[in-house]
Amino acid sequence: MKNVKSLILFSTAFAVAGISCVAVNAAATYADQIDVSLEQQENTGGDKIRFISTMTPVTDLNSITKINLNFTLSKAGEATKNASLTTTSVYDEVLGTNGKNKSSNTYYAVHTLTDLQDFKGWTLGTTFEYVYADSTVETTNTVYYDIPAKYTYTSGSGSFEESSSIADCFTADSITNGNIFHAWNWHMDVIKENLDNIKNAGYTTVQTSPMQPQKDYWSGGDTAKAGWWKLYQPLGFCIAPDTCQNAIGTKTNLAKLVTAAHNKGIKVIVDVVANHLAGDATSLSSGVAGYEPAIYGTNGTLSGGALLHSETGSSATDSSHTTNGNIGLPDLNTHSEVVQGRVLSLLKEYIDLGVDGFRFDAIKHIETDNPSEPCGSSSFMPNVVGQAKTYAKNKGQELYCYGEILNGCGSGRSYDWYLPYMDVIANKCGNELRKNFNSGTAAASSSYNPTGYSSGEHCIVWAESHDTYANDEHESPDTSIYNINKTYAIMGSRNGAKALYLARPTDTTGTSAWTSCQTKLGAKGSDAYKLKEVAAVNKFRNYWGTEAEYLSNSSNFAMVVRYNSAESGMVLVNAGTGTSVSNVEVPDKMKNGTYTDLVSGNTFTVANGKVSGTMDSSCIAVLYSESGTGTVSIEDDIEDLFYTATETATYTIKNAVSATLTVDGETYNITSGATLTFGNYMDVSDKLTVTIKAKDSNNVETTKQFVYRRIPAPTIYTVTLTKPEGWANTIYAYMYGDVDKNAAWPGVLMSSEGDTYSATFTSFDDYEYIIFSDGTYQSEDLELDHTNASYYADTVSTSHFINSVGWSTVKAYIWNDSASTEAAAWPGTAISKDSTGLYAVTYSSAYDHIIFNNGSAQTADLPFNAYISKYDYNGTAATIYYNIVKNSCASHSYDAGVVTTAPTCENAGVKTYTCSNCGNTYTETIPALGHNYDYASAPEWSWVGFSQATASFTCKNDASHKDQVTATITSETVGNVTTYTATVTKGGHTYTDTKVDDGSHTHTYAHTDAKAATCQATGNLEYYYCAGCDTYFDASYHETTLEALTLAKTDHTVASGVYSAADGVTCSVCHEEIEYTVNTSTVYYLVNSTWGDDWNTIVNIHYWGGTSNTTWPGNQMTKGGTVTYNGVTYTVYSYTFASGSLTDYTGVIFDSGTNATQKTDDITVLAGVNCYFNAYDTNYLATQFIYIP
Repeated sequence: MKNVKSLILFSTAFAVAGISCVAVNAAATYADQIDVSLEQQENTGGDKIRFISTMTPVTDLNSITKINLNFTLSKAGEATKNASLTTTSVYDEVLGTNGKNKSSNTYYAVHTLTDLQDFKGWTLGTTFEYVYADSTVETTNTVYYDIPAKYTYTSGSGSFEESSSIADCFTADSITNGNIFHAWNWHMDVIKENLDNIKNAGYTTVQTSPMQPQKDYWSGGDTAKAGWWKLYQPLGFCIAPDTCQNAIGTKTNLAKLVTAAHNKGIKVIVDVVANHLAGDATSLSSGVAGYEPAIYGTNGTLSGGALLHSETGSSATDSSHTTNGNIGLPDLNTHSEVVQGRVLSLLKEYIDLGVDGFRFDAIKHIETDNPSEPCGSSSFMPNVVGQAKTYAKNKGQELYCYGEILNGCGSGRSYDWYLPYMDVIANKCGNELRKNFNSGTAAASSSYNPTGYSSGEHCIVWAESHDTYANDEHESPDTSIYNINKTYAIMGSRNGAKALYLARPTDTTGTSAWTSCQTKLGAKGSDAYKLKEVAAVNKFRNYWGTEAEYLSNSSNFAMVVRYNSAESGMVLVNAGTGTSVSNVEVPDKMKNGTYTDLVSGNTFTVANGKVSGTMDSSCIAVLYSESGTGTVSIEDDIEDLFYTATETATYTIKNAVSATLTVDGETYNITSGATLTFGNYMDVSDKLTVTIKAKDSNNVETTKQFVYRRIPAPTIYTVTLTKPEGWANTIYAYMYGDVDKNAAWPGVLMSSEGDTYSATFTSFDDYEYIIFSDGTYQSEDLELDHTNASYYADTVSTSHFINSVGWSTVKAYIWNDSASTEAAAWPGTAISKDSTGLYAVTYSSAYDHIIFNNGSAQTADLPFNAYISKYDYNGTAATIYYNIVKNSCASHSYDAGVVTTAPTCENAGVKTYTCSNCGNTYTETIPALGHNYDYASAPEWSWVGFSQATASFTCKNDASHKDQVTATITSETVGNVTTYTATVTKGGHTYTDTKVDDGSHTHTYAHTDAKAATCQATGNLEYYYCAGCDTYFDASYHETTLEALTLAKTDHTVASGVYSAADGVTCSVCHEEIEYTVNTSTVYYLVNSTWGDDWNTIVNIHYWGGTSNTTWPGNQMTKGGTVTYNGVTYTVYSYTFASGSLTDYTGVIFDSGTNATQKTDDITVLAGVNCYFNAYDTNYLATQFIYIP
């Protein structure tokens, strides 16, 4: 006997009743006074849905006598079901999911329907009728809810994947999963001519030398030895023009190479020089002026306005020189927006040609945006690399970048700071392995030195590079290609890391062979890159992709094993010279069986953890087993635990001819790529079992079962920090544990509301500690519990000095900067250790600065306040710790919560609960409302000719959202008249619209020329329009719409120059005032040449009233070019803050440094102003200005 299913409704009280419809009276009825709407529907999970209707204004709940609920259930091919219920269920507020706080004179009716799973695939329509004491009735809108199925599936791609033979794995699926051929010094045409060789050797990517216009270009042609370095001293930021200013090619040559490489599935990356241009340690070459006049200045030197860093030191490890010093070449001021803009312009030029990525030369010497940069962070990385990636993405390209960092980042700096923008070079691991093979020792290491990373995901490795080959130390030219290839075999077969193979300019080994090399710059040298052992390693890397690896050394053999559940393979290298492999121990990841060596073709056997066989003379074997190919494999792409509303699994099935998927007793035929979406009606701990069976061509069946289980959603915890006195407005939270961390140092940027800063983590995160910092100050490591917590800066009576430099005597010089008083004359008072074992200083509110010293060496001027607990000085800089403590609360008492972010159709909301005892807060996520399209009302119709029509239904929650449904078009012809009917069915309703072609109509094509869009008006593509049938046609006479032909307005153009802040910044094209965010991190001071010699020699900026005040006469500004304003020409001086901006301070003076009379008066810092004029023009000083370089 068939069971009859029914919906169950829960409410305060209910009784079955018939539908009651009473007309609303015209006067003095409750219905006239009360506005009722069914405003919200929620899928509360499982098999429930909740409706909420709002009544306002209601002053007396007794005015409502009952509520009638009318339901319809509809489904195509099924008879519509109707039901009615009557309840009285009115509340002051709605609790639980999507909670609603009561506002003035507002009440809610809430009803929850369950057992929806019995009507999967049906559409539920619900209407509320409110019956008032005067017998009037008010009816709400009807909302429709498509009751979801328990699961949905797609059958897949229609075919099954096949395991690739390793011999056919010529390229990987992406740059990150393959190896790179460094065609060092090769001309673009030479690379293009050898693309087949490069592909056959298994390289996924080819890397070119720099293509910028080079220093000392000579058409006669240098040898590689004599001229390679010139490519790394470019004259500007553009691709070498077709007039040929580069020995390895022109822009046209590069464009042809990229096209040809892409046709063969090979990627192209280009070496980019951005840290410096041609010249020496203090000046730019004169040739730079022709390409980069804004960077060159008047004479290519700092004093001549060149955009160079002022630091003259040179070091690859000392943090004071790494980024702002030089490497014997003119170090560009990469903090400058001008320099950043020029580099970005070069990258865009490359991207426009289709280049797939970049190697950034000397990136170690360019600062990141991390606030802990010792010599000051900058926006170079986001403004150049980040913007280049965005530009490429908008063009449908995925840009790969890596940077040259050799032997570490420099003291106090981290590789992690670069990873948001690019991969990095792990040079030591390959260099050390090369040395081991030179000594006949197998000592492969799994670590990626010197990065410290255990995974190669973000690493570039090599056996040698152009630096190790050509530098003055001659690290690798004496290594035979025999040992280079052994090193490459290990480095190039690993998981994650991308291995670089250098094209040597000669086949002859030895430093003398390089120093006397006669191979021309641009010519091809050695062919070692395509040796069969090298090609075999590359194909091995391509074949195994991201599968697991295991490194081992045994009996003077080094080996890399790659494996998965179905098969395994190995690269085996003999550090000696023998070719015999006899019972060499291998890791247990290497499966027993017979393997083929891709290098020699010989057979190897693995049995009981030992391998035997015979190598060829390369002493490299690349072992694979074709027996694994053809075996059916079934994999999914998700974890077996989930907590989201729904989860989707995609199944990859290889080497099968048929497959089925069984779930909940139903079986479906599928192919590879099939998907299953599930989660509806599953409560916490519920499991869903999916069984997939696949047969191969021999009718052998493989079965794999997947069990998915819903777990509780993670709890979200919030930590808040009350902004400490003196901290910047940008505060980070760094959370970490033994394994996990929330981000690279300094952590995640906290959100702020006033002086309260917050960050969140979940119960799934294994964090034990938290550090707060603002780039200048920080907390100590604070214990982090899995609870909500609030922190604040508490006062201390004693501050401590950590003597990391080991001074024998520590003195403290303490003074008040504004009152010009000191606790004791310089060098201050000797201090001693207290019970903590640290040097102690008693805090006094009479002073605000301190210097620690030993009578000769000293710290910088440091702040001194009641919140600083420790100073840690390392001889270069001091880390300043604030006394940040947790706000303790014996017993939290949270309120009912406030909806701080209302949910929308597509975005979740937030409800915040606050403790009345301590003010601690925590939040709950309010699920997105989902769209509530009005399928009960006629849609808006749109036709394209007679062949296409769409019906648009408006969302009741947000009218900006439309459900556009493509209609089915039918036609009927009577005589010469054809009637076209568009039909859509949605929400249980069917709508039609017609369009008639009477047969007499002939299109009249009124032509409209293409018009470019401007910042004032939209443009259009070329098109034709027929007024008779109101139809638009594109230039090829295809029917289209006006919207598709319309070009959006362009962005406004902002010209460089001086603007009055009162008048605002205007567009140089339309001259309208536009919104412009003034960058106050760089301040400009304009000097007229007639205003005295001192002003034209040096200008300083002295600022105060903030956290890092200058001492008189301030910091020297950088002299730049000139600008004309109101007919007067001024010299521009600039100063860029390492962090923050001038608006972080209250006052500023500009001075000439040596003459106290050559200075401005005290100037009050104004928001939105970054430009000031010379003091002798007081009118200009009193006016707000903006300078755009």
